[in-house]
Amino acid sequence: MPAPDDSQTAQTPLVRRNEWRSLAALPAQEPTLSVSVVIPAHRSDATLPAVLAGLAHQTWPAHLLEVVVAADGDAPTLPDVRPERTRLVTVEPATGWGPSVARRTGALAADGDVLLFLDADMLVPADHVAAHAQWQQRSLEAVTIGHKLFVGDWRSVGFDEILRAAADHTVPDLYHGFEQDDHWIDDVIEETDELNDVDHRAYRVVVGASLGVHRRLYDDAGGFDPLLRRGEDSELGSRLAQAGAVLVPERTSTAWHLGAPTVRTRGDDARRYNRPYLAQRMPQSRWLRSTPGRVWEVPLVRAVVEVGDSSFEVARACVDRLLMNDEEDLQVALVGPWDRLADVRRNVLDDPDRDLRMVHEWYRTEPRVALVEEAPSDVFPVPFRLDVAVDVGARRDTVRRLLTTANRGRVGRVQVPALRAGGDPAMTLTRTAALSRARRQGSVDDATLDAVWGLHRFEAAELGLVDLTDAGAADELPSWTRRRRSPGADGERGAGRSGRLLAGLRRRAARAARRMRSSARAVGQS
Repeated sequence: MPAPDDSQTAQTPLVRRNEWRSLAALPAQEPTLSVSVVIPAHRSDATLPAVLAGLAHQTWPAHLLEVVVAADGDAPTLPDVRPERTRLVTVEPATGWGPSVARRTGALAADGDVLLFLDADMLVPADHVAAHAQWQQRSLEAVTIGHKLFVGDWRSVGFDEILRAAADHTVPDLYHGFEQDDHWIDDVIEETDELNDVDHRAYRVVVGASLGVHRRLYDDAGGFDPLLRRGEDSELGSRLAQAGAVLVPERTSTAWHLGAPTVRTRGDDARRYNRPYLAQRMPQSRWLRSTPGRVWEVPLVRAVVEVGDSSFEVARACVDRLLMNDEEDLQVALVGPWDRLADVRRNVLDDPDRDLRMVHEWYRTEPRVALVEEAPSDVFPVPFRLDVAVDVGARRDTVRRLLTTANRGRVGRVQVPALRAGGDPAMTLTRTAALSRARRQGSVDDATLDAVWGLHRFEAAELGLVDLTDAGAADELPSWTRRRRSPGADGERGAGRSGRLLAGLRRRAARAARRMRSSARAVGQS
């Protein structure tokens, strides 16, 4: 993620965790930011005219508002009643297809400071754009989740009546008395004090229909993933969270979703389809990753270990202990001057780079270890970075305990001091979301991280960390890392229940044989 510039720092008042009400306390501002409403359109001729009618009568100044309709497939005909600055762009087939590609195409074509994503079947009241943009004017980290209700029988209201309601600013009353369904995110918002008291999984409430985000934050997060056909809004929400988003539930302006969403009509099918795609990309949705021992596109933790001038044994012990931790959703960036390991003739035993070559050979085929020349400045979109001193050995549960402390305590950094005076910190676990937020405050020091998310400090003894430079500490892996021999591996033990039964029969037969020999000796002596 790119570093913020001075203007970003000026536009980001400090917010602790997701306590967005601190933004509400800021004075209201006159409209200054331009807003681009991005609408992906595919076979939307029946509903798009209603959407554009609602947008044609917004309270946000017309010179600061544009609408970009991104046609995915056949281009719709734009109706007469629409905002003055409405443009139609077409998704190029070479870029892909689907709502994610359409939203991405529309965002790339848009000129606004703020992007407001609406679906092509959403009727919005006159204050909808203003309700969103007021938050991005307060902070470029504000991501607004608009309120909506689903109206299944929307066709019973004629289009002329919709036009009159839009012009008269009476859209909120249009479906009064109709059956209306709340969205599931309403329950999450209610249970978390409107997201002010929410944990690291707040991104779950991000949905693409009525979503407001500052252009800079959208770009920092990388925008919509064009490879996703469904669930692209949830996945973007995950990356927005890592980019430091403050999620604001905007409840003052309700939009009408014209018809039931697919997740209502084919929810099980949709969730089944989404799972492999979201599992690869969303590490904090832990329920998606139920298979142990997997390597995922975006891990939960990126550990960073700098080899330095350590011995092969020390570096191996440090990294192997991390790889065999209870928390398997971890990958390692192993930092060293690998480019100097040219294959030239040398005395291999007297080679000054001998240990570095040994480390390289040990890990060059390990999929969970990346051999890199420089330590990464950022691990985005990975949720956590774990810096580990190369001479520190973890216990089996070390990483899990650090993560548990960070998540249950809702802190942005967990620190473990050096094992020896003057040494590097033993371990530092940093939340990417907190680091992104701190950078926009102009500093990533402990004081700033504490202000935006909180700190926790462990003593090394609490975690049972090992100094691998102590005599013999790095020579042998601890007992908890040794794999048990599988039943039957030595040819003497069977596998599973049948093996245990066979072993029991053999033991009883041996005892019976001993008793018989003992009885025979007793008879011979009598």
